[in-house]
Amino acid sequence: MTDLINPARVVRLKKRYGESADQPLSSMIPAMLGTAIHEYFEKYLKLWVVKSQYPNLHFEEQLTHSFQVGEVDRKVSGRYDIRDGGHMYDIKSCKVWKLIYDPDMKEWHEQQNLYDYLCYLNDIHLESINIIALYKDWQEGNALRNRDYPQTQIAEYGLTRWDRDTQLDFLFTNLAKHVACEETQDDQLPPCTREERWERFPDGAEIHYAVMKTQTAKRAARVFKGGTLSDAMAQAKAKVRGLSSDSMLEVRYATRTRCERYCAVNEWCNDYQAYMKDKKNETLNDYIKVMP
Repeated sequence: MTDLINPARVVRLKKRYGESADQPLSSMIPAMLGTAIHEYFEKYLKLWVVKSQYPNLHFEEQLTHSFQVGEVDRKVSGRYDIRDGGHMYDIKSCKVWKLIYDPDMKEWHEQQNLYDYLCYLNDIHLESINIIALYKDWQEGNALRNRDYPQTQIAEYGLTRWDRDTQLDFLFTNLAKHVACEETQDDQLPPCTREERWERFPDGAEIHYAVMKTQTAKRAARVFKGGTLSDAMAQAKAKVRGLSSDSMLEVRYATRTRCERYCAVNEWCNDYQAYMKDKKNETLNDYIKVMP
């Protein structure tokens, strides 16, 4: 199920080269910690079930359904963590930035709504879908100072369930995207989006626009964070004095965190190789004249 919402390029390259991927131990630690947390929660709950003789708790039930995409059949399967009658729970171990940079919990909503739909197709009717999040880097002091910071290290979130048509449309759109890439050559695979590459500055913006009064200027006259190129251009002309035909707008791109630190197949990704070449040669950013 996770593959269905992952970038098609990453999924396809993993299927082709996954066995050859030499992952450093440091990149495997988050997954190892996540597995350990899952096992602890489930062990504790299973002991509680036996002790209290509670019959409605189900663990890691495998769900499967076949879909026809064009002329091919593809099987979609997934395994939820915990179901208490009509209430489904997924255990997530993550860092606090997950909530700060993604307060809408977009990826969690997508994944859990797919599980909801798969349950529906397997005659399991849910009333709620939920996340139990354990923040690995949580600090009590930050919680006391900032109300937007998670107030407890373990938090439960009730997610919004989409209607069935929206769930089905999302499932088919993603499934069709992956099926379309099955025979696509490596260098023709659709590039990952900035969101999928975790391409953000510390302030949360994906792009910065720096106004350079001359092509040789060492410092920006002003930096606009986020927004579109046209917006940045308009703001530069309206808010920065002394612009000339030599003035440039430097489009600064954030680090591709997922690509550089957490992608096991970046060795086979031509888009990543081109990105690293530009980064090494300091040609990653774009420069556009402010004045015609």
